[in-house]
Amino acid sequence: MLLAIAGYLAIALGVVHSILGERLIFSRWRKTAPDIPRQHRGIIWASWHALTLFGAIIGIILIRVRLDAHTLMMMAAAIAFSAILVAYGTRWRHPGWIVLSVIGGLVGISGLG
Repeated sequence: MLLAIAGYLAIALGVVHSILGERLIFSRWRKTAPDIPRQHRGIIWASWHALTLFGAIIGIILIRVRLDAHTLMMMAAAIAFSAILVAYGTRWRHPGWIVLSVIGGLVGISGLG
């Protein structure tokens, strides 16, 4: 049950990430491009949306695949580290770190039991 909740949260986080990114960041970039090379803007856009894809895949794996405790703990550690990166990189201002922390915690608890 905890893994299913974590999986659906991962999918939701990814979808919200892409939608808000398009509305709040990339729509502005299309109107007034930031002062960075076009190819850099392209890779930032692609990387942004790749995170959504990865989030969806991780979510589906958590919902559908039986994983051993070791794999779950590695996933929990990676997700928790991602939460720390987001928190640190945004000085705790981006709420994504909270959702990542919850997902990582649910996955970690599932790996323990």
